Amino acid sequence: MFSKIIREEQDDYINRMQCPPNTAKNEALLENVLATIVCILTKIPVFIIGETGSSKSLAIRLINSNLRGSDSEDEYFKTLPRVYLFSHQVSLSTTSDDIIKVFNKANEYQEINSKQFPVISVVLLENVELVETSPFDPLKMLHTLLEPNYPAIWPTVSVVGISNNHLNISKSGRALLVQRPQFDMDNLVSVTKFFLARNIELESILESIAKAYLNYEKHGQTLPNFHGLRDYYALIKQLSLNEVTPDNIQMALARNFGGMESSDKLCENYFGDFIKTNNNDNPWSCKQISIEKLIDSNLDDSDARHLMVIGKSDSIVNVLTCHLKRRNLDPIVIFGSQFPNDQDDYYYSVLNKITLCIKTGRPLILTDLKMIYGNLYDLWNQNYVIIENDGNAKYFTRITLGACDNPTLFVPSNFKCILIMDEMDLPLAGPPLLNRFEKQKVSIDDILNDRQMLVVKDLFNWINQMLTSFESNSDIQTHNKFTEKELFIGFDDDETLQSLVINIIKNNPEVKDEVILEKCKECLIAIASPDGVLRAELSTIERDEFNKWKQVYFHQQYHDSLYDYFNALLNQENENSLANLKEHLIIVNTSSKINVNIKFCLQDLLGYQAYNLSIFRTESQFSNMVKNFFFESTDQILILQCDIKTINAKYIKLVKHIIEQYQNEFWAKNEQFKTNNPIKHVKYVCLIFHIQQDYEPNSLLSNFICGWKRIFIESLEPPEIPLIDLLDKSLYEVINSKLFDKIVNSTMPFEKILQNELLWCLSCIEYQHSNECYENYIRYINFICDIILIK
Repeated sequence: MFSKIIREEQDDYINRMQCPPNTAKNEALLENVLATIVCILTKIPVFIIGETGSSKSLAIRLINSNLRGSDSEDEYFKTLPRVYLFSHQVSLSTTSDDIIKVFNKANEYQEINSKQFPVISVVLLENVELVETSPFDPLKMLHTLLEPNYPAIWPTVSVVGISNNHLNISKSGRALLVQRPQFDMDNLVSVTKFFLARNIELESILESIAKAYLNYEKHGQTLPNFHGLRDYYALIKQLSLNEVTPDNIQMALARNFGGMESSDKLCENYFGDFIKTNNNDNPWSCKQISIEKLIDSNLDDSDARHLMVIGKSDSIVNVLTCHLKRRNLDPIVIFGSQFPNDQDDYYYSVLNKITLCIKTGRPLILTDLKMIYGNLYDLWNQNYVIIENDGNAKYFTRITLGACDNPTLFVPSNFKCILIMDEMDLPLAGPPLLNRFEKQKVSIDDILNDRQMLVVKDLFNWINQMLTSFESNSDIQTHNKFTEKELFIGFDDDETLQSLVINIIKNNPEVKDEVILEKCKECLIAIASPDGVLRAELSTIERDEFNKWKQVYFHQQYHDSLYDYFNALLNQENENSLANLKEHLIIVNTSSKINVNIKFCLQDLLGYQAYNLSIFRTESQFSNMVKNFFFESTDQILILQCDIKTINAKYIKLVKHIIEQYQNEFWAKNEQFKTNNPIKHVKYVCLIFHIQQDYEPNSLLSNFICGWKRIFIESLEPPEIPLIDLLDKSLYEVINSKLFDKIVNSTMPFEKILQNELLWCLSCIEYQHSNECYENYIRYINFICDIILIK
């Protein structure tokens, strides 16, 4: 009987409300609405806890839009106070002061309460679970705010908290908890019926899709909670809009359950029975849907959720930007700062920038902005306030800019937000963030066409030839084997060749594949190490082919010093006039120390500015320097040095993006390039990555998709003996030439030098501690010394 009374009360409240179209009045929504209204009216603090998709935010939205005092549509609601929300979107940057300011503002508004115009202020704390990992512990002041001091017996305002996870007992114990258990089969079938009853009549079929989801949710996810209720709701909503056919089911599954497992496995292993039933029990084949088609389908669907693209974010941003531009869209890209002193003021300015971008309706691409994602949850929820005027609907949402600044923002109907998630950060992303998006995993391989894939395959074969020794003895081959990363600095199996082919074909669309292949090889040879090139002489590559690229490396690409490289580059620009004027972004990998004297390296070749990237503490400071170089300075070269052991890849990605932005602006605005002598106005930017022999290969990836030129220069300083002077000479020839005196800076005979230094060199080697090894070591030294004495 008691349960029946409660259910009737829940139905009465929800039936009095004006609900948005397609609102499923499930048990979770009914309970959240009734409990929250009671707690608001009685000023009992309440925390609503449940997984994403359990109707928490929807319940608050319905209460806020229907309990409007005398302006309410329902007669009973007119007798209740007007509910006024003071929302605060909790994020990792929230502080205790922010919480106090929200309460103070709510208290000030409560003072206007009167019998004639009753109002009740409600502090709404959204995504409270984020405070558990916040470095500021912002809810430490909440205890005193929820438990007022004597003689007050109630809080002065109502408090509602929304959380996806359990809270610390010190917080949850001071409020009423409405805790939603995980949805069971009956709940899911109820929601499925609401959306699909018109499309599917048999209840057994409706149960099959709910059962398939529960099975996948429990057993099919490699990353727990990667997909959740929001994804399931989006799936059945999409199915309700079209005829339920195998093709439409597969498209809906690929869109709403993408990002991890391939759609064909998802269809076969979990949703196969549902698809078969809707195909009149006839066999069906799972069709592979391209990532580009899935992304386009999301962009074309005005009712779709926003999009999360997962991959290696350095390349995916560029791939996605190019794809959007091919669709005549002009995206805005915002990278999160990696500079150490960018804190509160920086995040506030980024949020302001985001609000301005949203108003334009242009696609917005965000990446590495973890600290502000919580501020955008209302936008990503598509929790819009809809205002209709003459049949035209306008959408508004809130973005939290501070403790009390929650401006209502107009959102164009065609607006799309695309969040780039680095695959390395995926395990740290929680369900509240993941479940708000359609998710797709993208790699460069996904966008390669047949022609590009063929060129990539040819390049892999060419590289394998350079890495394979011609020795027939397998033990010798294993001992002498070296890898792509040793031959080509920063080589990455997943991106280097693919990005190179895309860039070369993009810049040479009419050129034949044979020429494309040669241009790609030339770019690869440029990032090779000199010892790697020489070791390739012992490989299975054809002799003429090796000699050709050896000639290119040592005689045409100028790897000897920074001066030689820029001197050759300037001469090339003079000869080519306007050709490739935009190719002035250069990445140099070097083994030189970071404190190398750049002035000595360039020898006054051009006016330059040189900085160590570690000196910049904020993004604004760095941006102002780059802007000054392009628009104020007369210098022609900007050199930025960094030690790859101290600066992460995200930092480099942001630096490159800022440089590219100002370079594009510089070329677009400077009309002087149309003159007959444009070389005077060329601006070069050179990023120098200082690496050591034991560097971690994953810390430096060679990606060509951005169009930056890349080259390896072992020593930036001009060498006393150019490497080409030692080429094709045996050790004996070098020792018995004048070059040897220069190398050792001594006229002492080689035999004497070897005898003096050999024992010391061998003593530096670490040997295993055993009598047998020690005896072998002594015997080997004596043998070498005897040879030297005989000579």
